[in-house]
Order: sequence, then structure tokens, then C-alpha cells
Amino acid sequence: HLALIQSILSSYTILTGVLILWLLYNYKCIKLIYTSLKKEEGAFLYQLQALPFKRQLVLFSLLQVLLFLPVGAYILVVVGIAWQQGHTLQAILLLLFLFGVCAGSSVYYCRLVNNTWKETKPLFTFPISKTPKPKGFLLVLVHFSLKKKKIQLGVLKLLSFIVLYIALVWNGDRYDHDSLVLFLVLLTLSHALLAFQYVQFIEKKLLFLRNLPLPSGRLFLTYYITFALLFLPELFYISWTGYQLIPWWQITAVYFTLVNTLVLYTTVQYSGAIDRNEFIKIAFGTSFVSIFFFNSEQYVWWAVLTLLCATLIFFTSYGQYDP
Repeated sequence: HLALIQSILSSYTILTGVLILWLLYNYKCIKLIYTSLKKEEGAFLYQLQALPFKRQLVLFSLLQVLLFLPVGAYILVVVGIAWQQGHTLQAILLLLFLFGVCAGSSVYYCRLVNNTWKETKPLFTFPISKTPKPKGFLLVLVHFSLKKKKIQLGVLKLLSFIVLYIALVWNGDRYDHDSLVLFLVLLTLSHALLAFQYVQFIEKKLLFLRNLPLPSGRLFLTYYITFALLFLPELFYISWTGYQLIPWWQITAVYFTLVNTLVLYTTVQYSGAIDRNEFIKIAFGTSFVSIFFFNSEQYVWWAVLTLLCATLIFFTSYGQYDP
């Protein structure tokens, strides 16, 4: 734990990543209170409106402290070590973060309790905003990710930045291609669950699409565009931090390697009745084969091979696929 705390205090990038993780934990705390208030059995809590605002704030502050206690106690330990080691700025930032999270959450709980009878209106209203704009089908999975899978997506992006930071920045002065191979395999495996969830969403939640004149090529393009957009942050980060270590053409090949591998994970599910366990086996098996290509830096060949396999599997199996 001491080594972990020292790494947090010595790098602002790692500190930022840890703060984001703690914010995600606080989001779960807020969601718990929000859900409790919205349930029928929690309706009696709205009687807290009869209390003065200061007393409400004290009660909700105590509640927030109890919910955030595991993280809050750890932050105080980190702050103590930071003071001892002379990391004054990091200690102040952590104390401000702890106070801001607890104070902001407590005020939000008070607003939840007291604003039930008020009609909330946006600060600015425009006539065009009253009519929701239709969303194009090619971006339906992007909207699904941002609306329904935002926490999972945020954790995956944070994991990507951490592993790429370790490979390209932390070990930049002793860069080893083998470590990059390991992290690329980790990235594809960690994002594989999204591929499984996308097919489940399209083929079960949007089952009516089977009755529409939707070309299979348009669905394939939807999958491809989705992963191409989702891996843009990784492309920008590798280009920003690794341009002195990796040639630009190889960075581009790594990007399409990630995209095409995830497209392969997606389309392989149309080859038969594949459940989650079978999908995991296929993902690990594919990752094992990819290691041989990555070790020899054959990213272009792997990107071409996975795209050809994905295209062949999808267009020969989509019509016979039975959800």
C-alpha cells in the first residue's frame, strides 16, 4: 500500500486516474440515495422537508460521510503520508477533493428532498429543443454506450490510459515492445465484453430490426464505426505520448488492430449459438493467436486478417443467425 500511495503522490496522471475512480464510487453512493428516495418504501423520507435546511444539511452530511467512509479514510491516510514526505500540494488537493465531494453530494441530497414540488426548467429554452432530434442508426451503439454503459465505458478508458501510460511514459526511457504487446492484448480483452453486449442489444432489445429492410452491410458498418470512434482516445493518446518511440504508420496499424479485433469479436457471435462462456473462450483464443503477430510487429497483417475474417463470418452467417 505504501508503494501504491507513493506512486499516486509522485505522478499527477496517476493521481487524476485515482480521483476519477473515487468519483465513480461516489456516483454509486449518490445513485443509492437517489434510488431510495424514488422507491415507494422511501417516500416517507420526503417528510424531511419539514426540517430546517441547516439541519437537513447536517443529516445528509453525516450520511455522506458514512457512505464515503472507506474512500475518505484512505484519502486521509494518503494526506498524512503526503505531509510527511513534503507533497504539500497533493495533500491540499486531496483535502479539497474530499471536502468538495462530501459537501456537493450533501447539497444534492437536500435538493432531491426539497425540489419534489417544484417544476424544474432549463436556464435557456429554444423552440427547436422541444422536438427531439432523431438519431442515425449508424451511431445507435455509440448512444447506447454513452447512455447505458457510461460507467463501464469510463472504467475501460481509464484502464486504457493507465496501461498506455505505464508502457509509453512511465517506462519511456526503457521502452520495451514486449510490454506494449501485453498491454494491447489486455486492451482487446477488456473491451471484448462491449462486443458481446452490443450483439445482445441489437439482436434482443432491437429484435424488430429483423422485420425491417435493413441491409446487413449497414449493420456491419454500425459495428465498425462504433469501435472506430471508441478507440479514438487511445489513438490520440498513443500519438501524443509515443510518437518518439513508435513510427506513425505503426501507431495507425495498432489503432486498426484494436478496432478490427473488436469487430471480429462482434461478428463471430453470428456464426452460431454462442453464449457468454463460449464467447470468452473465443476471445482468449484469438488473443493468444494475436500475440504471435504482435511480437513480430505484424500489426498490418493482423488488422487485414481480422477484418477479412469478420467480413466473411458476418455476411455468410447473418441471414441464418437465430437470436
